[in-house]
Amino acid sequence: MTEARTASTMQTFLDRLRKSLTTKTLLMPLMFVGFLYPQMDGASWARTACWVAGAVIVGTAVTDQIENSEWRQQLREDAEAMSQKGERDAEEEEKKKSKKAAGSEGSTKKKQ
Repeated sequence: MTEARTASTMQTFLDRLRKSLTTKTLLMPLMFVGFLYPQMDGASWARTACWVAGAVIVGTAVTDQIENSEWRQQLREDAEAMSQKGERDAEEEEKKKSKKAAGSEGSTKKKQ
């Protein structure tokens, strides 16, 4: 039972990693390592490139795992709801101000 669940979790993790790991994610760090090539011997450069690529892959995987976690999704939903509530409140406040301004303009005019 736990082996099947572990395999399923690992497969989900790998699927997410494939979707989130793009060329542009790896390009900048590996370009930086590539510029170091003239200053390093071949073995040191290869180790550095592997470490950087590994760090980018692990960082991407961890970030993706956190972003897709249940509590993060709930936090995102709550933030969206609060944002919409704030927009509605601002619209209502603007309507009140415009009504108040319209009402006060009429009362300041002199009667002839």
